[in-house]
Amino acid sequence: EGAIALADELKENTNKTLTELDLGSNEISNEGAIALAEALKENTTLTTLNLGFNEIGKEGAIAFADALKENTNKTLTTLDLRFNQIGKEGAIALAEALKENTSLTTLNLEYNEIGNEGAIAFADALKENTTLTRLNLENNSIENEGAIAKSNILDITHRNEVFHRHKDDIEVDGFSFYFAMNEETGKLYIKESVWEAAATYDGLVLELVNNVIRDHLDACKEDDLQSAKDELKTLLNTSRNSDGSPLLHLAAAWTSAKALALCQYLVKEVGVDLDHAITDEEGRTARVIAMAGNLETINWAKSVGTFLGRYRIEKKGRYISATCRIDFATDVGKSNRDPARNVAIKIMHNREQFYRELKQRLGGSLPNTSNGFDLYTGFDLYTKDDSDAMIENGKGLNRFDVDHVVPLLRYHIEDFEGKRYHCLVMLKGERNLDEIIRYEGIAGKDVNKITCFAVDLAKALNHLHSDHNLIHADVKPRNVVRIRGDNKLIDFDASIRIGERLTEKSSSGYLPPEVAAVRFQLKEKMEDLMRRKEELEREILESAQSGNYDVVGTQSEELKVLKDKITQVESSGPNSDKEEPVAGAQFDIWSFGVLVFELLTGRPLFNCGANDNDNLLNDMEKRRLVNWECITDNDLSDVLKNCEDQDLTDSAKDLLRCCLSTKQSRLKTFHQVLQQPFLNRKELQLKKLDEGQKNIESTVKSGFNEMNVKLDQTHKMLSEMQTELANVSRGVSNILKDCHAPKLMCIIPEDPSVKDWINLNALVGKKVKVIFICPVTLSIPRDGNNKPMGYSMEMPHDWVRKYGPALKISYEILRIGFAVGRLAGLPLPNLSSAGSSTNVMNVLNDNLVDYMGEEALDLKELAGVLGDRVTLAVPEADENLSKHEDNMRTKIIASYEEVKNIAKRNKDEDYMKTGLSKVECDGHVEYVLDKAEIKSIYQQMGPSCLGLPQEELQARGADLGVVMREGYLEKEIRFKWEMRYVILRKGGFLTHYESKEEWLGDHFGVMGKPKPKIVAVNKERTGESFKLTYESEKCQSFKSTKSVVDTKAEINNWVEKAGAHL
Repeated sequence: EGAIALADELKENTNKTLTELDLGSNEISNEGAIALAEALKENTTLTTLNLGFNEIGKEGAIAFADALKENTNKTLTTLDLRFNQIGKEGAIALAEALKENTSLTTLNLEYNEIGNEGAIAFADALKENTTLTRLNLENNSIENEGAIAKSNILDITHRNEVFHRHKDDIEVDGFSFYFAMNEETGKLYIKESVWEAAATYDGLVLELVNNVIRDHLDACKEDDLQSAKDELKTLLNTSRNSDGSPLLHLAAAWTSAKALALCQYLVKEVGVDLDHAITDEEGRTARVIAMAGNLETINWAKSVGTFLGRYRIEKKGRYISATCRIDFATDVGKSNRDPARNVAIKIMHNREQFYRELKQRLGGSLPNTSNGFDLYTGFDLYTKDDSDAMIENGKGLNRFDVDHVVPLLRYHIEDFEGKRYHCLVMLKGERNLDEIIRYEGIAGKDVNKITCFAVDLAKALNHLHSDHNLIHADVKPRNVVRIRGDNKLIDFDASIRIGERLTEKSSSGYLPPEVAAVRFQLKEKMEDLMRRKEELEREILESAQSGNYDVVGTQSEELKVLKDKITQVESSGPNSDKEEPVAGAQFDIWSFGVLVFELLTGRPLFNCGANDNDNLLNDMEKRRLVNWECITDNDLSDVLKNCEDQDLTDSAKDLLRCCLSTKQSRLKTFHQVLQQPFLNRKELQLKKLDEGQKNIESTVKSGFNEMNVKLDQTHKMLSEMQTELANVSRGVSNILKDCHAPKLMCIIPEDPSVKDWINLNALVGKKVKVIFICPVTLSIPRDGNNKPMGYSMEMPHDWVRKYGPALKISYEILRIGFAVGRLAGLPLPNLSSAGSSTNVMNVLNDNLVDYMGEEALDLKELAGVLGDRVTLAVPEADENLSKHEDNMRTKIIASYEEVKNIAKRNKDEDYMKTGLSKVECDGHVEYVLDKAEIKSIYQQMGPSCLGLPQEELQARGADLGVVMREGYLEKEIRFKWEMRYVILRKGGFLTHYESKEEWLGDHFGVMGKPKPKIVAVNKERTGESFKLTYESEKCQSFKSTKSVVDTKAEINNWVEKAGAHL
């Protein structure tokens, strides 16, 4: 009754001074609460009401919710309802009210059993409330998802507190609350209040920053407006908070509409850079951050400053021709790590050619897809099985094998900025073959690379002809692109089915003579040409008789041209056809020959225009092509001029003769092209390049020790040891063909501080790690923290019996690998230390001999036998092996069965914990580095890839983790600098040692202190130090040592190398 009476008084509003009312602990029920709530709808003075420790229940809470929702009373700021048993229903009602109420700042709901549902309701409601700064929900049976909601509530109420505090201060200080002028420099700087606004939950406070900047610029006079914008743009493009983040990046990270509005204003009106000017500590641009936001933020980030609302153009007009333009761009819809992020956009001017290329790429008919639909998502690009699977399951619609053709990612037929565009989007290549020839100095010199280019291209064209009954019809250096070491075809707008009429699109510098004879037909009649010929012959005779020899020279040149024309018109030459021939394989074979000629000589076969090096320069060159009979010895004299292997040079010339002849004499298929000796004996050619190698074969085979002695003295011996490495590796692969386990293993101590790790007997009973080596790259797999992967175990007493044979075989292969500088992942520091590293492997071998006795020597002998007898298809049982040798084979297989048991004990029968992955080729099984490019190499080559030279593996896309930079640096450790010897490997992995000597002694690459992959590199403002950020999110700072003369140059070099993989 008392509460009802008080409610009546409050409703009458007769007391104009009452602002606070404390009714706590008065046994007020729901009826009294309902009455008080009704009174609040009309009262205009009360600011604080305490109803704690009463019994208003859910009905009373619902009544107060209605009062707060109507909002006629804009004075009540504090409401205390603790200990009132309002439950989840009452809490949900109050939460709904807060979506509309704009006066309440404090609400206490302790001990009300609102539960998780009540907490979640408040968290959702407060997203739309900017006034409540304190909400007490303690002791309400809130847990799990409710606890998360409660945490969000704390963030929101703090946000509201900051919002109102900033709003009040802005009313006093205006623009200077967020920005101020440095009195000494006279430059604008950002105050800490801006960073507080940007860091506050959901970015709502950034609305105030946006309003302040707008008001400041709106107040500028017209003459001063641009300079004010430029000043702000420079400031915001260069300033960071204490965590290294710029304002635009912080705003882009929030998903609220207020934060997005600030981003839009800063980019559009102020001109702040969304992409290039500045990145955060993780190396991300503001656009990349925004692309991880909600749909509205993503759509904005994709559209602003982009082509077709998706592509940020990095290089406009990278290639321009009469039919298309190629732009290099970034697909902002893809993540930084997505291989399809960097693209080439082919903007085609001819609609017919666009549809022809689209149809050819996608199987002869237009796809039933929409603009921007991903036609290819099969990354890894280099696994054929993956590609085939993509086509079968509908995720990839590309017709051609991606081993040979750059895949089409998507197409666009869209209107953009008032113009219709027809675009094809493909992966961005590193360089086309035209640029490689001009800038990389391989043409006429690097036979290895020339052969790789020629074989790749011949296989690609054979794929088109044999598998798809198509010709390319525009083969030229510009249409061959290198992607990660692979050479692939592009540009199919001239492609046509074999047997059909050729298209009009062509590059005359690569047309075959039989096509040129029709396309360059002369309009002059034969009788006119013959009449002029007779006249010219008389004129030459008259000029000679009169002694006017200068005129004779000019007239003779004209007569030569005239005779060429007569020959062409007579159609009596070898290339004559009454009408243009239909598409056939010989078209592409001719173009292939012209391209290979340029690779082998360094110059084009025909003179082409300076600005259009795909088309013939003049009529004289056209006549030369039309009247072509065969390639001359004069042209062939430029082939591989500096090659000392005459057989190799002659085979290259023979290839050109077979491709660059008349149609009647030219090769008919690319299968025939690939059988030509120059393209079909690459391994022999590569070995011949090292002069005098044949003279040391017997010396090399006389024993490993002799090879080690001569290692530092002769590069020729290294080449032969490379061959030996390949032979032994392949032989072991054949012995263990049916033993599905990793072949190469090492045992190292679990504790890296153990120095005597070479003495394996000393490790008995101690914790060790069994690690496995990739047989293709001869490198140890590492985890995300750059640590060797493998199995931990206690070294058994009978380790010699169990693992000795497998270790012996492994060490024989590895020690040869050390000698040829291949162990990039073990790692071998550099070639100059190969001798000492080989000696380490000798020690390991010698120790095993001591432990194993004669058995170890037998195994060494067996390895040599295998090396001598290896072929690419060794039978499962070799009858030439003696019973003694066969017994050794049995012991090796048994040892590897013990190795398999280690995996079983670790419940890892698939060897996933080793970092190796199972691959198969023609019945052979290997475990190789779990990288797509390595698996692809083995799947394509099988055991023949074992022991390949490092250069060839890299040319095929293998990342061997080579050392990019090494040297002494000072590393910041607990606010002081200490010197370390730092090793930076390709791919962004860093390891540091106490000294260079420790590094040189770490022969298995497991004793240093490895770091996770580098994800960001930032040079300090002074330029004298730099900071690395790792995947673990930890950072380290480095600076050059005092002995370095040019500190900044040293730091710049480290920063460049460390950032090369990003």
